[in-house]
Amino acid sequence: MSESITLEPSSTATHSIIWLHGLGAFASDFANVAQVLDLPSDCAVRHICPQAPMQSVTLNQGMVMPAWYDLHAIEFSAKEDRWGIQQAFDIVKDLIKQETKRGISSKNVFIAGFSMGGALALYSGLCYHQPLGGIIALSAYLPLARDFPTAAKARPDLPIFLGYGTKDDLVLPEWTTAIATNLAAMGYTACSIHGYPMGHMVCGEELRDLSGWLGGVLRKP
Repeated sequence: MSESITLEPSSTATHSIIWLHGLGAFASDFANVAQVLDLPSDCAVRHICPQAPMQSVTLNQGMVMPAWYDLHAIEFSAKEDRWGIQQAFDIVKDLIKQETKRGISSKNVFIAGFSMGGALALYSGLCYHQPLGGIIALSAYLPLARDFPTAAKARPDLPIFLGYGTKDDLVLPEWTTAIATNLAAMGYTACSIHGYPMGHMVCGEELRDLSGWLGGVLRKP
């Protein structure tokens, strides 16, 4: 099990969000994001921020850094680390299982992430065998896209938040819009897409929109 930072609500948790950081980043980055989200006071959310393992990353000349899997290039058609992605998915599945053992239904577990973490959140959320609360993918892409829709059994009502920077030169804006198109074609109808005039980052406006979206989803029966 990956090391994690866990932020508990003031009352007994009813929902959990698993936050997956980006390449070369740390669990504390998303712990900070979780703390600034303005969620409704009646929503008791546990925030889990796991730390990616240290590993060599081909894209960065083999430098060892926090990474969910190896990355060969920043190209939509680049060679992908299928084994590493599956290993990372196992980490996410273990975290979901941990939450269900704590009494949180999988239907109340959200998977969120930024960049590489967002890519893993998308892949994990679409492939997970039980219903989830939702997926949040910020400045992300869908890894192993050729596995879909065969690897995913579409759940039309699965809430999905896609945020991206219109000036992002790493994870290109058209990759996110392509994800939204593909998800619609796969039968996912509850996908909300938001673009912002920024590069490869998270901005305040995006967090405000995410807070509003989350508040609405959390309050659904």
